[in-house]
Amino acid sequence: MVKNVGLLEESIVQTLSVALQLPVSLYEGNRCVLSLPAQLTYAACLLGKPGPLESLKPGQEQTHSAQFLESLYGEKFLYVQLSAGHVLLLGAFLCEPLDGKDVYHLIRSLRLSTGDYQPLLRYYRSLPVMDEARFFYLGQLLDMLFTGTQAMPFASMTSSQALEEQHRFQNAAKKRIQLFSHPPFYLEQEITHHIANGDRKNALRVMAEINALPRATLAQDPLRSLKNSLICSCALFTRAAIAGGAPSDDAFALSDACIQSLEEASDLRSMAALEEPMMLSFIELVEARMQHRLSPVTRAAIQYIDDHLTDKITLASIAQAVYVHPSYLSQRFKQDTGEVLTSFIQKRRVAEAKHFIRYTNDPISQIAGFYQFCSQSHFIQVFKKHTGITPQAYRGIQDSAEA
Repeated sequence: MVKNVGLLEESIVQTLSVALQLPVSLYEGNRCVLSLPAQLTYAACLLGKPGPLESLKPGQEQTHSAQFLESLYGEKFLYVQLSAGHVLLLGAFLCEPLDGKDVYHLIRSLRLSTGDYQPLLRYYRSLPVMDEARFFYLGQLLDMLFTGTQAMPFASMTSSQALEEQHRFQNAAKKRIQLFSHPPFYLEQEITHHIANGDRKNALRVMAEINALPRATLAQDPLRSLKNSLICSCALFTRAAIAGGAPSDDAFALSDACIQSLEEASDLRSMAALEEPMMLSFIELVEARMQHRLSPVTRAAIQYIDDHLTDKITLASIAQAVYVHPSYLSQRFKQDTGEVLTSFIQKRRVAEAKHFIRYTNDPISQIAGFYQFCSQSHFIQVFKKHTGITPQAYRGIQDSAEA
């Protein structure tokens, strides 16, 4: 604990940390002047990025109340501005536990290093888990303690006044929870379904519905926050296009190009304008593939494969997931794609592994293990089969091209 603050501030941090069983930090500007535990770790810090306060941005309309914020890496925080330049930050914590598959998905979606898996998994397992009701009421408590908001005086109210106040309270709860929420999962599922089916009209409709909701705050700077949000959308569109039968090489190449365009955008309006054409570009990949129409069974199998590239995949596990007999799946998949399942899975893994070979310094053996290859030599053999060169040679070519 840093002790260059007053006894009152130190007492507040100690009391909150012990009573709430949460990490608590006091910031002056962007500098942490007091914390419990003394050495706090966050996902961003593990990845060599700026700490949470540098990447979180409270809603300007609620500066004087406790706010629920979410990092790019899924951590939740309670943010209270005590005075000009002084901020109390509670967290990180989670809404629900994250397991190994969640961490694999995070690494694949955000294109992190495969070597980040174990540190991130240990970190998420160490975080406290709190349901929405608990941290909503915790926000109410912090408001009453630090921002002057009064408790609801139901005891002295008439029944009609109490009912009106309860409705106001429930509406406030709904708005407060929306501050940290991403689009509802069912909307993400719906837009994924429409992209995978090449359905432009309905994909645009759902996008408009999603964009009518508040975006999650993913960085302190509004431009960086929007970039992070659109990069997450790009990852979603990529998976959806691949599930619709688009070649993974093409989908990931398009993803890289889109992310580069997002990074080069310098103002909010021009960057926001990129989202719709970005999604339509992925739908075009699906439409091109749909000229060779895939059956619903094959599409479902491809979706399962791409969702589980870092898991052990068998013909039986895919068949169980898509509700058909293994022999029928094998036959139908070959009929639709011209490939046997094992070769298709290997090709998908190689296509995605290329990113980690090109953009990280992860050992080849580590990337091989990440994608469930039984050994480095087997991975090299498969990689060369599908690309014509070894992983190390591929990395060398990319290094030479960037030199």
